[in-house]
Amino acid sequence: DEAYVQLGHGGLDADGDHSGRISVAAGIGTLAGGAGGGITFTAGNNTDNFAQLGHGGSLSNGDHSGLIEVLAIDGIMFTGSGNQSYTQLGHGGYNASGTDGSTGAIRVGSTRGGISFGAGAGDDAYAQLGHGGNRTNGDHGGDDDADLNLDGDITVRAAQNIDFNAGSTNAESYTQLGHGGFNSDGSHTGDITVSAGTAGTFDDIFDVDRDGTLETNGDDDLLFVNGGVGSIDFNSGAAAENYSQLGHGGSGASGDHSGDIKMFALQGINFTAGGANQAYTMAGNGGFNADGSHSGLVSARAGIDGTSGVTFTAGTAGENVFAQFGNGGSESGGDHSGRVEMLASGDISFLAGAGQEAYAQFGNGGFNADTGGAASIGSTGRLSIGSTNGQLIFRGGSGEDAYAQLGNGGRNNQGQ
Repeated sequence: DEAYVQLGHGGLDADGDHSGRISVAAGIGTLAGGAGGGITFTAGNNTDNFAQLGHGGSLSNGDHSGLIEVLAIDGIMFTGSGNQSYTQLGHGGYNASGTDGSTGAIRVGSTRGGISFGAGAGDDAYAQLGHGGNRTNGDHGGDDDADLNLDGDITVRAAQNIDFNAGSTNAESYTQLGHGGFNSDGSHTGDITVSAGTAGTFDDIFDVDRDGTLETNGDDDLLFVNGGVGSIDFNSGAAAENYSQLGHGGSGASGDHSGDIKMFALQGINFTAGGANQAYTMAGNGGFNADGSHSGLVSARAGIDGTSGVTFTAGTAGENVFAQFGNGGSESGGDHSGRVEMLASGDISFLAGAGQEAYAQFGNGGFNADTGGAASIGSTGRLSIGSTNGQLIFRGGSGEDAYAQLGNGGRNNQGQ
């Protein structure tokens, strides 16, 4: 037990404020003709065998800050395992609350490989890219473009696939790309950009010339070489609270969560809910029972290859196993807003399931996601959706309140 691995300040039960920039690069010798290389963080099988790249650590209460930039020529993989043996790229950790929270921009890139985050089989063996963690309260992220140590923007680019998979057996082994986490109260902010199947030159990932800033003059250019694949997949698990989410918030994470979310995929974008209570899937700010007002653009472009589409599939069993593209979430009381847009080459499918509240929705809101009064603002925002070569498919499910909807609001959702 307690044999963890961490790249960052803090550790297990190391209370205090930890800060400083973290820069990690692997395989960069290939830029000069070397073979390349990847990055792997794997948690252990026993309790508190966590694996983290960031400040904080399990049970390390405090405010943690600093820019994080991670570059690998080949693949990047983070994998959870036993009880509280989570894996995380970001500041915070399991039950590591702070007075103010964790801040710092996060930039992650694999120039010829994929990026994979997988939760483990134990309790609380979550996998997260973002600040916060399981039961880690505080205002995570930020909005300070002038100081990247206090900002909250997340940029993730992979030449191949991007996969986030929740655990399949024990509870609260969720997976998330965004700030917050399970029962992590606070207001979480920052823009999120995610691209899979990336090809071309980008200067927004790593300070290549090590002068302290990202520049547009070519000094920080990185060439991404696509290998013919590039999908974005988020999959929830078969145990309670094993949700999957791209966005700030999380299950039970109360607070006002905000920031623009942009996804780009050479191939498909697929979000699949699980088969147990609260094993939902979502692209947007909010979550299940995440009370607060959630806002920001939610945008997706899939099928840049000319054929692939988008699928959001609700769960087959359990309660609140919804699939949603937009801000809010089931039973997240608040006023939810922001433009919601999606364009794909192939079919776009929103499929409700057999579970209770296994709805599928394109839009802000969700089941019972209001402030409880008709005088509230409710869920608002411009919606646009289209497929250049396929169909739009919205199909209701067989479970109670398993509706399929294109629009803001939702079942039992009041507002103006």
